[in-house]
Amino acid sequence: MMFDREYYFYGKHADMVRKLTTNWNDKIGASVFERNLDVYEIAPIIGWIYNRKAEVERDEENKTRIFRDKMLDDRPQLLFNYRNLMLLNGEKWDSEERMDIAFRMDDKDKERKAYDELYNSYVLGGVEVLYEKIFDNASKPEEYLMNFYELLEELEVRIYEKDFGLE
Repeated sequence: MMFDREYYFYGKHADMVRKLTTNWNDKIGASVFERNLDVYEIAPIIGWIYNRKAEVERDEENKTRIFRDKMLDDRPQLLFNYRNLMLLNGEKWDSEERMDIAFRMDDKDKERKAYDELYNSYVLGGVEVLYEKIFDNASKPEEYLMNFYELLEELEVRIYEKDFGLE
């Protein structure tokens, strides 16, 4: 079954997720995301929009996790994201194959492994994009907020371009 176990971010991705979820303004209690799960929910979408994939950097000494109960609680949203990403990823597969991957492999872990790895590569790529867009070239909370706002504007343009085939 999908999204039924703990999920770990390792190495540099663990560091990035920690920064994305860490309070960087004590006065207002601000962080970009509240929980690791929030990052995990949005990251594959960001990765797909930016066509950014990344590999797992296995580092057992440096990891952060999402607990199993949180994954199960958010399973409907996570499945929605997974299914949409598999349906949108039409580079290699025809529409029937995409439908099979998105809807008919939930309980077939071995058959689904390559597609799960593709999904995870978009998760990690999305984490990198979020981190770079928000924290690179910024050192103060005001700059983080400005970068976040610019990211949202950029996403709007990219989504519009994808919707209308203007890439």
